[in-house]
Amino acid sequence: MDEQSKNYLPEKLENDFDEFYRATLLQDFMFLEPQRKKYLQQFFIMLAIFCFGVFVAWQFLLIVIRFCDDGMHSSVFNLWFGFVVGLFLFAAFMLPKPAKKYKRDTKKMVMPKITAFFKNMTYQSENGGVSASVIRESDLFEGMENVYYDDTFRGSRKGTKFQLGEQRVTTYVQTKNGRREVTMFKGIFLLFELGKKFKGQTVVKDKKGQWLTFFFLFLGGTFLLLLMVMNVKAFFTDGYVNWDFLLWSLTVIGAFLYGIFKNKYKKVNLEDVVFAKNWKVKATDQVEARYVLTPALMERMLKIKKMFYGKSVHFAFFNNKVLIAVGTNKDMFETTSLFTSALDYKKVREVIAQFYSVFAIIDEMKQKELDANIGRRKKSDTVAENA
Repeated sequence: MDEQSKNYLPEKLENDFDEFYRATLLQDFMFLEPQRKKYLQQFFIMLAIFCFGVFVAWQFLLIVIRFCDDGMHSSVFNLWFGFVVGLFLFAAFMLPKPAKKYKRDTKKMVMPKITAFFKNMTYQSENGGVSASVIRESDLFEGMENVYYDDTFRGSRKGTKFQLGEQRVTTYVQTKNGRREVTMFKGIFLLFELGKKFKGQTVVKDKKGQWLTFFFLFLGGTFLLLLMVMNVKAFFTDGYVNWDFLLWSLTVIGAFLYGIFKNKYKKVNLEDVVFAKNWKVKATDQVEARYVLTPALMERMLKIKKMFYGKSVHFAFFNNKVLIAVGTNKDMFETTSLFTSALDYKKVREVIAQFYSVFAIIDEMKQKELDANIGRRKKSDTVAENA
């Protein structure tokens, strides 16, 4: 998909926003341009300080190697190492500050106006988003613990309520130094509610990246099996068995097998080869899952993945909700960049195209719901006429 088709907007929306931009937003972006230049100057000053510090550190290291005797090397090197650590802390925490401040100023000024253009939508900076309880209910991320929020939006589209935002999902892993929080998912969440509840629950997981999970599960299972075999062999050769380990191993294997056979979900095999190659589908209701996952919806999911520069996209249908998660490390909904003019219309247009791709998904599901209702009414009318 080329850049033009990826950022597709209907002609009427394109024209309406162009008019809105010139009448409402252009003056704000003209005001932001001097701000951008001020922040850009700060960035280059900090970058020059960092580069000068790297040069000083390098020259100082050469002097130490050439002229200091062995007795001084340790203390002088510790001083040099502390200076280098300070440099990289400066680069990590100070260099991004001008861009972050400019981003904050831009969103504070223009984002409420952009959301007003779409009507029935509000911008909530770092306040809201899809709740942790709803994400857990979706079964998209097993073992999740915490959810963190960035830019979030709420609104309604043709009577359908939705939430959209950048969020991060984390879990905890056990290390030799204790529990450590790690990121499971970072990207865009879209949640919207339909008028009718689903009979069952359908979960669609992107296969990209899952091979690593399967690989580690395979290694862990193989290692556990090998230890069990060695334990059994030790019983026949030396008459010794580590009963604690054996009981623990059998418990782990039993829990794994119980999870497989008692899992409420069943694998769904779809006729679409491309979709089946990229996504793993499981559902409690096979018929409903095939009904929901139409070719048009699958195509729309691929488009939204490209629109948000997604590495992966997962979605779930449960109760009366649809939850879509697009994994990406790129900051979304950015109308400006510190390194390009604030009057660059392409950046603003890209954000509008991102919003439109979200609305297109909602419209697709809403139309499917309407078609189903019409079909049920026609069937009911036919039965009544025959009666």
